[in-house]
Amino acid sequence: MQQSAQFAEFVRGHTLLGPLLLTMAIFTTMFPPIMGLSTILYLCGYIYGFPGGFAPAYLGALGGACTCFLLAHSYLRGYASRVLARYPSARALRHTIDKRGLKLLILIRLAPYPSNMVNVLLATSSSISLRTFALASALTFPKYLLQIYIGSSLSTLTDLVSGTHPPESHALSLAVVGCSIALGIGLTVWLWFHVQRIVKEDALDMDEEDAEAGDIRMTLMQEGAAPAAGVGATPSIDAARWRHSASPLTVVG
Repeated sequence: MQQSAQFAEFVRGHTLLGPLLLTMAIFTTMFPPIMGLSTILYLCGYIYGFPGGFAPAYLGALGGACTCFLLAHSYLRGYASRVLARYPSARALRHTIDKRGLKLLILIRLAPYPSNMVNVLLATSSSISLRTFALASALTFPKYLLQIYIGSSLSTLTDLVSGTHPPESHALSLAVVGCSIALGIGLTVWLWFHVQRIVKEDALDMDEEDAEAGDIRMTLMQEGAAPAAGVGATPSIDAARWRHSASPLTVVG
């Protein structure tokens, strides 16, 4: 807590460099495999309070997500598709996104999937444009307000550790923080199971479609095999007839 307080004082002492540093830190966490988004969000709230810490968090997250999506969509789409094809869950999730559009895209953005991995996953979809992706991200990134608020309340814990104020004066603040954390966890769990249920339903439909497509291909292959065999047999029959008719000529010659 003391180290966090010292870091907060350092960032607050740099009017322009401080917010830029936090914005760029969140920007980089939007690219896999870089981690630490939640920690930096808490720091934004701890350093600049609520809702002041939301500005660098929102700008960094939105800018980083759109940049990651654009780069992956432009240069890594084929490679990312091949990698994600190895994981049935990722393939099912992308199928659900292609099928349900912006509504499901917003739910996925709200659900507790790793943001940087979701950026790449969505970039592999042919049905999602940069405009749609940016709109869904802009509408859902206010979810970080909860983490900003919790981060702003960490100063209460710092005071308790340092002994600056008596614990009784912070009882209400701690209760609010605890309720906020419980609310966030409950909402996150509900979103997770809700999205998973939708993905599983669409995955069953996808398997049925794949099975039907496989049956159609098999039928076409079987129907095409007979004519192909007939075409292949014709030259051999004609050649046998030619050899049979040619043998008397050879004798005569």
